[in-house]
Amino acid sequence: MKINVQSKLIIAFLAMIVPFMAAYVVSYHFSVTAYNSVHRLQDINGELEDLASLQVYIDMLLMPANDYIITVDHKEKKEFNHLSLEVEKYLDRILKREQQTLQRVPAKLKIIRELEDGFNKIKKIGYEIFKIKQPVGSNTAARLMKDMDGIGYNLITLHIERYREILKGDYNRITEDVNISWRNYIISRYIGFTMAIVIGITFAIFYSRLFFRPIMTIHKMADAIANGEFKTRIHIKSGDELEQLANAVNEMAAKLDDLYSNLEGKVLEKTEKLQEHVEELEQFRKLTLKREFRMRELKDRLEKLEMESRGIQEGMKKEG
Repeated sequence: MKINVQSKLIIAFLAMIVPFMAAYVVSYHFSVTAYNSVHRLQDINGELEDLASLQVYIDMLLMPANDYIITVDHKEKKEFNHLSLEVEKYLDRILKREQQTLQRVPAKLKIIRELEDGFNKIKKIGYEIFKIKQPVGSNTAARLMKDMDGIGYNLITLHIERYREILKGDYNRITEDVNISWRNYIISRYIGFTMAIVIGITFAIFYSRLFFRPIMTIHKMADAIANGEFKTRIHIKSGDELEQLANAVNEMAAKLDDLYSNLEGKVLEKTEKLQEHVEELEQFRKLTLKREFRMRELKDRLEKLEMESRGIQEGMKKEG
């Protein structure tokens, strides 16, 4: 199959750009993965901060009921309600963060539900304590406070710590994923650029030889024609414009050879005719010289006869 020079250059360009584009796509995938993982790490940091705030507010939530038992100050109920709203806010934020996560962890959702149940129990017990008009020295108030402390302890030390351990595990795993993604990103970019450079150099060498050799052959052919070597022929089978150029040069050399051969024949023919004319002129010259020589002889004889005739006439005059 014949492929022209333009197509060969396009093939070389595609051969160089395709691995580069493939490496770019792969590296882009790794960069997106790393980018998403970094965002997930930021979300986990946010969850850890919310979890720490939740722990603080749950711990603080136990204090108003305990202070009420000691001081019987009804303002503690308002503080209890305020802290309850804060706990609800952070529980809701943690739940929404988990629900927005693409890969939900059932264990985390279960812990959140347990935190909500424990918080509702604390609220219920707290309101029961605030209903006691004389909590000081009340066994019921003391028992309820003990139950509240137990539930709060379980929430803080068990559920929240379990949730925190899960988040830390996710954080470490995602951090490792980020490192792997960035490492793969760098490797894929390096491989892509290396392949593009290697393929580019390979095709550059290949095509330089593919184009350089025919061009040098055609150049030598042109020098031979300039030196009058019209019978020289070149054979290039590249299937492109260089082959067409070589055929055109061969055709030109053939025509010049024919023209030169015909010119030599005509020159030889003219030379032969000219030689014949020269020989004829030489014969004519020789003939002319012979005639001139005869004329001189005749002239000399006439002069001699005239002199003899004059001598005879003078002798006759003297005798007479």
